[in-house]
Amino acid sequence: MRAAGVLALVCACSGPELPPLAAQSAHFQVHAWGELDPSFLETLETHRAIVGGWLGAQPELVVVALHQSVPELHEACGTPADGCAYDREIHMLEYVPHELVHAYATLLGAPPIFFREGLAELLGCAGEVAVEVVPDPALVRGKLETGPFRATAPIDRPAVYAQAASFFHSLVERHGREAVLALYGAMEEGDAIARIDARMTVMLGEGLDDAIAAWALRGPMPRAHMCLRLVECQAPPLGEATLARGIPLARTYGEGHVLGTYSAPEGIRVRTLGAAVVLHLGSCGGTPHETRIVLARSGEAWLRMPPGAIWMYVAGDPGDTVELTPMAGPFGDECDAAPALELPVVHDLVVHDAVASATKVLRLQTPGARTLEVRPLANWEPHDVAGVQLCAGCPADGTCAQGGPIAIDAMALEAGVPFQVVVEGTATGLGYRVAMWPR
Repeated sequence: MRAAGVLALVCACSGPELPPLAAQSAHFQVHAWGELDPSFLETLETHRAIVGGWLGAQPELVVVALHQSVPELHEACGTPADGCAYDREIHMLEYVPHELVHAYATLLGAPPIFFREGLAELLGCAGEVAVEVVPDPALVRGKLETGPFRATAPIDRPAVYAQAASFFHSLVERHGREAVLALYGAMEEGDAIARIDARMTVMLGEGLDDAIAAWALRGPMPRAHMCLRLVECQAPPLGEATLARGIPLARTYGEGHVLGTYSAPEGIRVRTLGAAVVLHLGSCGGTPHETRIVLARSGEAWLRMPPGAIWMYVAGDPGDTVELTPMAGPFGDECDAAPALELPVVHDLVVHDAVASATKVLRLQTPGARTLEVRPLANWEPHDVAGVQLCAGCPADGTCAQGGPIAIDAMALEAGVPFQVVVEGTATGLGYRVAMWPR
């Protein structure tokens, strides 16, 4: 998976020396040290077909250089970065879609770099999904005046790229893909603000000042909402046959993963049958929603997203297995209505419900004495948990004697004694993690 850090840079100049040629497909040459997994070329070709098709820009050949260390990559890019593009030659440590977008977009034109990075971020989907981006008009004007992102300190670049993504997303949302891509092709790298304003006025019917004002009026937006998940939402469906059995994680350039789409209104259960995995899922159309969850070894998650198609990416170690099963939620509105789940000795249970907003009860019991911890999800976007309580059994008066407003730390549980976890949802859903171990 792509590591968080400084984002990509683009340059219309000749690139550094390449590693040896490792593999080639119809439209890609990949240079790398050592053997390359053949599935990496398939990933590149799929991305070109879908994202290049959306852009109307599919180069005949893109050269990809995979470097073996961070210092080597930084030397190739001339600055600390996750990757860089020299026309249709890109350099990275691993698969970084942002850089591929740069390569395709060279066929459209070379506008000011702020617009180039905005487009790459819109389709490259980098950055932390939970980060909320607040429009910063002064920053946008400043970057359009100063130009090169290389003048930005590395520690500040993620924030700048997030602003570029947010502003570009606002343009596409209000004016549509074709109009904004036409503007992209009409602008030139050296355009001053006055020229950018004139082009926008003619081609969008909206000058730069009005575009910035409309963007600022939209207000804060989660980073995930300004990303077009084109590849994910065109992934093959996870059909009933697939969901009913364990899915081995296939190897794709050094990591195991499964990517697919599904529609399960009642929710879906994910169980790890090996090492820990990372779940990344989001909605296709309708209300934007996206989240990333780390699930420990021998853990499970119950997930429910807004109605409609959902994409899911599961990443872990190659050869490990996950089990995906459609199922109703493991809780009820009242304690007596919730199914009693028996948990194993060591367990990690995550509940992520982007639909329910009312208080929900999770009723559990254990085969031995355990220590329990209940916490809101750390990477919860855009939801939260208003409160959580622990009850022994199902109290007749419906109240809980133990618990706290936000989390429960190291509560002692007796063998075979049912208990319930009561979680208060918010207007946008609820999510929490239950961890348990012997005591």
